[in-house]
Amino acid sequence: MRAAFKEPPGTGHPLFPIEQSITEFKAALVADLRITHGAYPHDEELRVLIAEVMSGSEEFRGMWRTPALGSRLGGHKRLRHPLVGEISLDNDVLKVPDHDVRIVTYTAEPGTSDEEKLEYLRVAATQTALPLPSG
Repeated sequence: MRAAFKEPPGTGHPLFPIEQSITEFKAALVADLRITHGAYPHDEELRVLIAEVMSGSEEFRGMWRTPALGSRLGGHKRLRHPLVGEISLDNDVLKVPDHDVRIVTYTAEPGTSDEEKLEYLRVAATQTALPLPSG
């Protein structure tokens, strides 16, 4: 959220979509935040985040005040990933009934270079050694 609304363009998260409009992407972020805020209206960290982004972004303030933003359950994204470059993926959001959990799945069209790139990322994720948490 902070990267999308408070950081200068081009300095935010490296996986922002390159095909989907940034406005659409931001609207989806705001819609998700609105749903979370509705579920946890007394969460202090959430209130701090909302206040921080409200104070630093006129665009966010306008989107937050627009009641018609909805949550998306899937779509198509074209991303630029630092390891594989551009990749096109379909995504689906699966909601777990009676829980706050949402599972997002990404798939690539079979037989395409995007499928090969996604497989490469899957394998790379299992091969990368991550530091153990201290303590």
